[in-house]
Amino acid sequence: MRGKVLLPRLDAEERACLRSVLGVLGCEPVEVEAAEQASALLREDSFGLMVLDTEARDWGAWARSAHQALRGRDGTALLLLVSSERPEGRLLADVLPGTLAYAARPLTRDALLRVLRPLAEDVQEPRDDSKELLTSEWRQELRHERRARAVAEGRLRELMRSERRLHALLEATTSVMWTVTLDGLAVERSASYESFTGRTFAEYRGHGYMRFIHPEDRERVMKEWVPALRRPSAYASEYRLLRHDGTWRQMLSRGVPVLSPDGRVEEWVGWLVDITEQRQRELALRESEEQFRTFFNLAAVGMAQVAPFTGRFLQVNAKLCELLGYSADELLRMSFMDLTHPEDRPLDYADMERVARGEEPPAIHSRRCIRKDGGIIWLDVTSASIRDESGRPARLLSVVQDVTARRQGELERRRLVSVVESTPDVIGIHDVDGRVLYVNEAGRKLLGLESLAEIQGTSMLDHIHPEDRRLIEREALVAVQRKGQWMGDFRLVSPKTGKTLSVFSQFFLVRDTESGRPIGLGSISRDITGRKRAEERLTFLSGASRLLAAGIDDEASLLQHVAELASSSVATCCMVGLTHPEGALHWLAVSHRDRGRSAHMRRVLEEADGAGWAVPLVGLGRDGHDVLWVDAQDVKASDSSHGGLLDALGASACLAVALKSRGHVLGVVAFTSEDPDRCFEEADRGMAEELAFRAAAAVDNARLYAQAQRAIRLRDEFLSIASHELKTPLTPLALKLQGMRRTLPVGTPDVTSERMRGDLDMAQRQVRRLAELVDGLLDVSRICAGRLQLTLESVDLAELVRELVARYEPQAQRAQARILVEAKAAVVGTWDRSRLEQVVSNLLSNALKYGAGRPVRVRVESRGEVARLMVRDEGIGIEPQSLHRIFQRFERAVSERHYGGLGLGLYITRQIVEAHCGTVLAESTPGQGATFTVTLPLAGPSESDPCGTGPDGSGSE
Repeated sequence: MRGKVLLPRLDAEERACLRSVLGVLGCEPVEVEAAEQASALLREDSFGLMVLDTEARDWGAWARSAHQALRGRDGTALLLLVSSERPEGRLLADVLPGTLAYAARPLTRDALLRVLRPLAEDVQEPRDDSKELLTSEWRQELRHERRARAVAEGRLRELMRSERRLHALLEATTSVMWTVTLDGLAVERSASYESFTGRTFAEYRGHGYMRFIHPEDRERVMKEWVPALRRPSAYASEYRLLRHDGTWRQMLSRGVPVLSPDGRVEEWVGWLVDITEQRQRELALRESEEQFRTFFNLAAVGMAQVAPFTGRFLQVNAKLCELLGYSADELLRMSFMDLTHPEDRPLDYADMERVARGEEPPAIHSRRCIRKDGGIIWLDVTSASIRDESGRPARLLSVVQDVTARRQGELERRRLVSVVESTPDVIGIHDVDGRVLYVNEAGRKLLGLESLAEIQGTSMLDHIHPEDRRLIEREALVAVQRKGQWMGDFRLVSPKTGKTLSVFSQFFLVRDTESGRPIGLGSISRDITGRKRAEERLTFLSGASRLLAAGIDDEASLLQHVAELASSSVATCCMVGLTHPEGALHWLAVSHRDRGRSAHMRRVLEEADGAGWAVPLVGLGRDGHDVLWVDAQDVKASDSSHGGLLDALGASACLAVALKSRGHVLGVVAFTSEDPDRCFEEADRGMAEELAFRAAAAVDNARLYAQAQRAIRLRDEFLSIASHELKTPLTPLALKLQGMRRTLPVGTPDVTSERMRGDLDMAQRQVRRLAELVDGLLDVSRICAGRLQLTLESVDLAELVRELVARYEPQAQRAQARILVEAKAAVVGTWDRSRLEQVVSNLLSNALKYGAGRPVRVRVESRGEVARLMVRDEGIGIEPQSLHRIFQRFERAVSERHYGGLGLGLYITRQIVEAHCGTVLAESTPGQGATFTVTLPLAGPSESDPCGTGPDGSGSE
């Protein structure tokens, strides 16, 4: 190293330190003020060392001057002074570690000696005593100088490359670099600033850069920036800067002062960082946190943050406090397990163990919790882990919802399902299209199904009997749509067994609880197959009873009607056989539901004489058994000989009962069923026995009636003959008595004559009485035979009554009674005069007989188209229970011992009046007499449609 050292302008301390070190090394320092002056000296003179200050404001100019002056020259070394406190100084320290010509501030004597001593040791002082020695040393020094210069130039090139790297690094970064003077003036270009803002140096030179700060931020930045320029401390600020695309960007500006050796601020360097996205993220985060806090605090469900390993509450919202009945302060001193029902705490501990193993807690779980007031509520808790940077759970976020009402609803639903499944009624639910959605256990069992899947999704109509589908489609479903419900009975068909079942059902609409719109069809049904069969049996018995009671004259026709009624309801076929006197069974009535098979069944039965299968049927009632009950299942189980009976009749079941009356077997009634599902039951046996009892009674009554009819015919024949025979001698007897009366002397009464006349009068009265009785018997005979004839003519009823009253005056006198007649006007009608006389005579005779000697009042009048005859007495009267029977044959309301007669007068009166299309009524109060009222149409009976009379008094002949 030569003796001269070129020094730049340095502060006093650094200059003194360098001079001291150079003095020790024997070097002469030469100071210059500017880079241009240093460049001129380097070209004119030789220097062993050149010191460069990288922190000088015109460092670039110094570096370029040194580079140009030393190009192609050897022997001049370079010493670079850098600062480790500045960013570029730290960068150079990393780029040029261990460089020979490198010294980092702050400068110290020892550090400079370590750097400069190697340069000085390579050069020796010249000797004056030998020219050759000087030449040799010079040459050697020259070589060393050239070598040192090559090293220094390499170091300089490295330094320049490092400087380019620094600038490239600064330009590559997203930061915008800036430098300003102590007065805040921009005096150097910044490529990164120009690139970011799109402005030229002329636009932001000086204080021009302030124009690109947002107007709202500009005043604040100036207030912060101006005082900071004088302080030797870092500066930081945020403001909005106009980017080249016209958008305002949020920038973070940081600057550091460049200080002189005496601590004064010489200039400022710094950078701008675009933090727009960062601030937006921070704003979004703040908004998210605020939204979360708002949602957390105002949520309609309970929310809590819980410590993951202890369960202690870290934060709770108002809704959770409301649910649990505690205040927020109380809950923050508690853990979740403190509130959990003791029976559910093991579940909480298990969840904590999962979290401790690093697993997520269950997404949702239900717990029973105890409120502060002691009440128990059900909560659904949804939890999620919030993890820290290491992935460990930092806290649990839980959403808590009160589901007590839902739990109670589920409990009620389970109870309802249990009830629905347990009820014996069939409950079904269908969609709006009629497809089956649900059928309870009773319904599945009734239909013979093992599972719901066998019927689910099928149409409801598919399981209804074909004959009843029209009823459901056109009546039931229409009524449900209009009125919301329908009730009725129909038949179901099992989809598995094909069995027909009768049910009573109620259909109703299923509606949505919120909107009220129909969402399906519900049904509640009850199996009424047994009831229907009972009704069938009852209806059959009722109908059979009416048939049996209606006719008793033709037992064959009667039993055929009963058999037809049975085959149409309770059985497939019904057969009735009657026993002949010789013991053979004659099948009198046979009826099959299929009418075409009735004749076939009759032939089978008629040809069964002597067949083995018919023996139990024919012998019924004589072999000690009154009932024969054969079932196909029983036959299969016992291999009974009764199987032949079923085969012959083509039936799956047979039920036969003996017809017995008064201890005698009259015949057999048998029922068969060809339907495997319609086997006979115990109730059918009772029905059959009841029918057999009624049929036997009807047959017996018919036979007794026939016998009675024969006896009545014989009696009527006897009465008719007896009446004629009795009346034959009465006529000459009456004539003889009249003749004898005429032979009595007239005008010379004596005791004998008067006595004889009295005896003759009495004899004549008895003869007339006997004649009346005989006439009554003849009339009854004619009425019973339907031979009562009327000879119609115009008759004045009032005149007829007066004549008869006059005729009955002697009888009234004998009874010590008076007959009072009220007949003011003529009452003329078309009647049979003799028969009306008979009616009036019978009524007058009764009134005098039972009038107890009191007056008898007779009134005749006409009202409109009818005539009325009223006969009233004030005698003993008639008991109310006897009023309905006094008009019957041989009926009397009093004792025969006190009052004579046959009891035919009122019967004949009624028959005559009804033959005239009239009526006769009796009214009475015991002890106050009786009133008989006869009403007759004035026009009389019509010849084309006469009013008939019958033996029973019903008015039919």
